[in-house]
Amino acid sequence: MTTSLDKLRKVVRYHLQGAASVDAQYNVALDAFNYMEKMTDGKFRADGKTPEFIHPLSVTALLMTLQSSLMRPADTFAAALLHDGAEDLGISIEYIRDRFGRGVAHPVMRVSKVIGGVKTLSLPQHFLDMGDCPVATVLKGADRGINQSTMDEPFFPPQKQLRQAAETEQFILPMLKDARRAFPAQSAAYENLKFLLTGQIRMIRAHHGSTANASPATS
Repeated sequence: MTTSLDKLRKVVRYHLQGAASVDAQYNVALDAFNYMEKMTDGKFRADGKTPEFIHPLSVTALLMTLQSSLMRPADTFAAALLHDGAEDLGISIEYIRDRFGRGVAHPVMRVSKVIGGVKTLSLPQHFLDMGDCPVATVLKGADRGINQSTMDEPFFPPQKQLRQAAETEQFILPMLKDARRAFPAQSAAYENLKFLLTGQIRMIRAHHGSTANASPATS
């Protein structure tokens, strides 16, 4: 896992450095990279073994493959690196706004289910509210794609994986469909994410053989 982290860290850093060398907007994403590298040092995901920094790097790397179809790629990469900061690390939205700008803070706020230890919205409203932001919608799709690709047992038992797939189908795919209509300049990105997520849903259900008792929570 350490090797994977090192390789991923190099790929994302080199991409951002190259982008920043021709467009200063990407310096914000580089700053987000350096900040989150320090903030996550020594921290692990909920499984207790995966370095925390792997997840935001993975989401950013996925979005980098869609760069040509992103409306605001620099903000998107910065928000991807910071997207779990408010929910999991206690970083305030105000700090993110002051350091990285409103174009980054707004999507981070939109994708966060918990801010300052307080649940922000019901699940349906959470996905509905992010629909006004081209960065948040594409970021949430990529975030779910990475999450669904890393649901290993026993930490994610079959029923938990099926519930995740059901939530994706009920909330995230419709959100991406609406976002594609709202932000047609990002159509290719939304289509790629839809293809990824629907394929993952099919694989999860084929592997576990049932969708019974797998309805997502709506509160």
